[in-house]
Order: sequence, then structure tokens, then C-alpha cells
Amino acid sequence: MTSRCKVWAALWVVLLVNVFAGGSLHAATFYVDVNASSMTPSSLSIIPGDTVVFTAKKNNYLYLDGAPMFGGVLFLPNDSGSHVFSSEGTFVVRGSNQDHTYCVITSIRPVNAAPAVSITNLALRIARPLGSNVTFRTSAIDEDGTVTKVEYRQFWVSNGVTVTNILTTSTVSPYTFVWSNSIPGKYEIQARAYDDLAVFANSLRVNLSLYTPFTNTLPAITNVSGVNNVVFRFNTDTGLVYVVEVTTNLVNWLPVSTNTATNNLIQVLDPNVDTLTNRFYRIRLVP
Repeated sequence: MTSRCKVWAALWVVLLVNVFAGGSLHAATFYVDVNASSMTPSSLSIIPGDTVVFTAKKNNYLYLDGAPMFGGVLFLPNDSGSHVFSSEGTFVVRGSNQDHTYCVITSIRPVNAAPAVSITNLALRIARPLGSNVTFRTSAIDEDGTVTKVEYRQFWVSNGVTVTNILTTSTVSPYTFVWSNSIPGKYEIQARAYDDLAVFANSLRVNLSLYTPFTNTLPAITNVSGVNNVVFRFNTDTGLVYVVEVTTNLVNWLPVSTNTATNNLIQVLDPNVDTLTNRFYRIRLVP
């Protein structure tokens, strides 16, 4: 038996707060004073893996659920002994007079909270020219432990089926990822944060459109024979959404059509031509 320092009851309360690290629970230590016919405190709430140190103030034998503790050796004043409660349950510690309960110890594993995670530097809908780097920065916090990693996950639809791909894994806050060298298209990017007990949470998805920068101008507008319609075509990236707009004054623009490209060419027909005014057209990519 070795002597151990006491701590006050306030410390016992503080030690009730346990944190997670490395996939296991940090072990905490609690202290109980053994008096002649009682213990202080008379009850404890702990988690599996915690240690309780018993220090005698009066001569006493200690029993845990009816079985002698510490080899059944008599505790003399200032003697100490420690016991690790490795499982969940309710445990009763008694002294020499076993018909009297000295201390009830409740060991319960707390429910682990998932991390909080969000992509912090981008709007939920963005568009970037193909070849440009897109930087993602993620905030991830675990209130009852630590964040071990953040995965960046990519979603896209192929033949009507949603496909998932892990782009990269980051282990250092602010969990930055620079994405480049992808093909044109529409994607959803999500950050998934894991805590030290492998519980995960997902961020909202960022909708990303990657497109080929426009290198050509609109071709000459042609009239459909016999009517005041105009028709023209322009190159596209499959899967992206394009809106064609028209104006007569280069200030106020109105939509003519909005199309999702199913191939690399979109044809536009404008049936609302006024032959007495100029009409100017432009194309915008919808994020």
C-alpha cells in the first residue's frame, strides 16, 4: 500500500468530464476517503477505464460487491489502494461492516457525439473554368474528442446511378484540399469528418460546375424561312446548364432558353423576333 494525495470534492466533479482521444477514452482518476462507517463521496459516476483510489482515515477492510479488495489486507490510516473499473455496471464498495453500503460506483459509457463539419470558404453553388484550381477549406470540431481526418467525397451521376469517389483525405486543420485536373461536368463535393471513435458527420454538399472556357463567338444568326424566327448553335460541355439571354439595349437582358447540354452542341430558336429593333444575344453558364 502506498500513500496518495487527496483532492477536494470539487475535483471529483471536474473529473466527471471525460474526453476521447486516439479511439479510446482518457482514463480519469477519482479519490474516495474511507472513514469508520462511511466513505466520501458516497457515490461516483465514472466511465469504463477510470481508476478509483481509496484512502483510509480509519482502520478498515474493503469489499467490492462482497469480495475482499486489495488481497483482504487491513487498511490502516493513510493507506491507499487503487482499482480500475474496466466495465460498465453498478458496483458497491463496503467496509468491515458489510451490512452497510459505503460507496456506490456507477460506470456508464457516454454516448459519443459526432463532429460538426462544414466547408467554409465556398458558396453552395460555384462554377469554375476547366483547368483552374478549386480550393476547399473545411472546419471540423468534435466537442467530446478530436477530429482524426476529413475526407473529401465527390458525387456525380453516371447512367442514372450516383457514383461516389473519395478525392483525398486531410488530417490537419483547416483541412484544405485543392482540386484540379477534372473533366468538365457538374459535381457535388462533400466533406466527411471522423472523430477518434470513428463516428463521422457530413457537411452540406457544394455543387461545382467545371466548364471549358468559351473560345468561340456566336455564329451568324439566320432566319427560318417565312417566319421571324432566328436560329443559332454554340458549343457546350455535356451535363452543364446554359442560359441564352437577349437584349435590345445591352442593359436589360431577358432569358430566351435554358438548356442542359446532352452533347457538345446546343441549338437555340428565338420565335419572338421584332424585325424593327436590334436584338443582341449572350450565353451564360448556370452554376
